[in-house]
Amino acid sequence: MRDRLGSETIERGVGAGIATSVPRDDALASERTLRPESWREEWNRIIDKHLIEWGRNPSRFDPDEIVPPSPFIVAAACRVAMRLRDAGWAAPLRVVPDGDGGIAFEHRAGECFESLELTADGQVELIRFLKSKVMQRQQLPNVSEWA
Repeated sequence: MRDRLGSETIERGVGAGIATSVPRDDALASERTLRPESWREEWNRIIDKHLIEWGRNPSRFDPDEIVPPSPFIVAAACRVAMRLRDAGWAAPLRVVPDGDGGIAFEHRAGECFESLELTADGQVELIRFLKSKVMQRQQLPNVSEWA
């Protein structure tokens, strides 16, 4: 599928539902399978309960262990999440800091795994795996273009 920027993006959905999980307090999780009708609600929860909180309280991350996402990247991740939500994309399995100041949205369906990564400098990359083997790496428009 192509978005208005002309770039291929994550496929709209993978099957009837995907499992979602949010690692403990600072990552996103639930152990239920979401159906398409609840994806929007889950995106809103990710934005409101996690991303915004990460932006408000970056000290929740141990600076000796990871570089926390900057306010710029958290705001960009919110824009990306809203855009994917509004386009009807499945909510991610989890959203996690990448340890280097970025944020990753992760999806899994069977043996397929996708990671949409926002790096600390605003680059966006989609990585697709099949049976843990990288099948595709694709640079997407910089976060500044995700209005």
